Amino acid sequence: MAIGESFDACYYGVLEILGIDKYITVFSGSGFTTIFGGMIGIPSTPSFLPGMLAGMPPFSYVDRAKNLFTTVLMNW
Repeated sequence: MAIGESFDACYYGVLEILGIDKYITVFSGSGFTTIFGGMIGIPSTPSFLPGMLAGMPPFSYVDRAKNLFTTVLMNW
């Protein structure tokens, strides 16, 4: 069992190399974005979950459209 902060994808790679299959991920300093959601199996919802280049919710309609556009580009 491991408990750790996920600042990037390396955290999960290190756990795999060490053979640790049970872990708890905390997001106290890194914020929760679509990239981290994808790493732990949470589906991306660009209308609510901010991308790397987006501001913070609450989103207006224009903010949601911008976030959708940047999310699609970042995942392409």
